[in-house]
Amino acid sequence: YMGTLVSTVLRRASMETPGVEAFSAPIARPPSNFEGSQESAPAPQSSSSLPITFHEIAQLQHLPSISLPPSCIRFSSLTMQSADHVTAVDGSKMYLVHLSSPPQVRAWETRADSAIRAPGEDIVAMRKGSVLQVYDLKERRKLAQTTLAERVSVRFWSWVTNETLGLVSSDSVWHWHTSAVGERPIEMFKLVDALASGATTAGPAAQITNYSGSADGKWFA
Repeated sequence: YMGTLVSTVLRRASMETPGVEAFSAPIARPPSNFEGSQESAPAPQSSSSLPITFHEIAQLQHLPSISLPPSCIRFSSLTMQSADHVTAVDGSKMYLVHLSSPPQVRAWETRADSAIRAPGEDIVAMRKGSVLQVYDLKERRKLAQTTLAERVSVRFWSWVTNETLGLVSSDSVWHWHTSAVGERPIEMFKLVDALASGATTAGPAAQITNYSGSADGKWFA
C-alpha cells in the first residue's frame, strides 16, 4: 500500500469474491508468423471484472482540518497498521488520521522518527533512534519504554498483536512484549541471506515492507 501513500493519495483496496471469470481472462496466443501476423491482443478487462478494486478515500495533503506536510508522506515516516488509521511524523509533530468521512486528524508535538498505532486501540508506539516508547493516547500516559541494543538498527516494524511489536533489524527479527514491565526485545530468528540488509553477490539489499504472524504465534512472515 505504501506506493499509493507516497503519491499522497490514499486508496483502500476492497477484495471481492471473484467468480471463475475473474481469473480466466483470455490470453493472447503466440502468432503463427511473428513478422506477418495481424492477430490483435485481447481487449483490457473492465474494472467490474477485476478481483481488486480501488477507491480513493482521502488525499493526505488536502484534508479538511489539518493537511499533512509532504515531508512526512514517505515510507519511513508514514505507517498504516489498520484499515481505518494512518500515522505520520515529520520530525516535530505526529499526525493520527482517522479515515472517517470526512477524515479526522489529531496532532501532537514529538521528535520521534517514526510512530505506529496499534490496530483497534488508541495506543501508539514511537521510535527515536534506539529508544522505543508506547503511549496510551486516551489516558495520556506512557505504558512502556526500552532501549535497543547497539547492533539492532530497525529497518521495519509493525504490531504483531496489540501488545507485541515486531522489529526487523539488519539480520534478525525481534519481538517486544510491551505489556510486561521492564521487558526487553527478544530475538526471535535470523533472517535468511536474501533478506538481510546490505548488498550481496545476488544483488542489492531487500526492502522489508510487511511483517505479520499467525493467530497462534507459531508462524511469522
